[in-house]
Amino acid sequence: MVRKKVVLVLSGGNAPALAHVGVINILKEFKIPIDAVIGTSMGALVGGIYCAGKLKEFRKELLTRSKKESYRMLIAKPSSLGIVHHGKIEQFLNQFIKNVRISKMKTNFACVALDLVSGKKIILNKGNLIPAILASVSIPGVFVPIMKGKKVIVDAGYFDPLPIDIAKKLFPKYFILAADVRHKKQELVKPGRVPNIVNTFYRLIQISESLWTKNMGFGANLLIRPETKIGRFQYHLAEKAIMAGEKEALLAIPNIKKKLGLI
Repeated sequence: MVRKKVVLVLSGGNAPALAHVGVINILKEFKIPIDAVIGTSMGALVGGIYCAGKLKEFRKELLTRSKKESYRMLIAKPSSLGIVHHGKIEQFLNQFIKNVRISKMKTNFACVALDLVSGKKIILNKGNLIPAILASVSIPGVFVPIMKGKKVIVDAGYFDPLPIDIAKKLFPKYFILAADVRHKKQELVKPGRVPNIVNTFYRLIQISESLWTKNMGFGANLLIRPETKIGRFQYHLAEKAIMAGEKEALLAIPNIKKKLGLI
């Protein structure tokens, strides 16, 4: 009997999406095959590092970073192009995946971004891995967009926070296993109170995501939904997020094995 091939789809979600590291750890521990990975935003970052074979090193680095070090990576001199430049994040990624080309990785990988010129989603599955990841994590209005030819590329999380549609397009016969950290709706805007600029921005993201979910549905063969209970920028709580991912993936293992015919 030929086993089903698996494509793992990873959502965006900032720091909570570090739970994907824990999800992947458990899948590998229980020998669940991962034949392809597709991610948006932080899901693209974690997925790309995994496909490059550097997830163990990435996890180790995350767990040694202090709160101060984590915030420093996101702090940059604001400009009219964006609040955060990619320099420090690119420096961080160079520790693990410098000069890695997507076509040379053992596991198929693609990430999703948005071209502001055409207004269309684009699939990044060729060329150097780091620029592809940086494009997918470039939150509009926060990060400086990535330029590629005539394209102005940013994070597509507003429009495709869990790119199952791309998984179906690229790998139509694969079993779609998805991990999504976006389900908890924090009360970012409270009645009778004027929200700060950050909460206003992320409330708009919540509304956009809820419309996407309502209109498109999930469509995965199996969905893992870790509950991290950490804030969007609490990267120093990586261990908590990773453990949440491991916990939820562990609960899903019997069902995954059953659906894949592994038991």
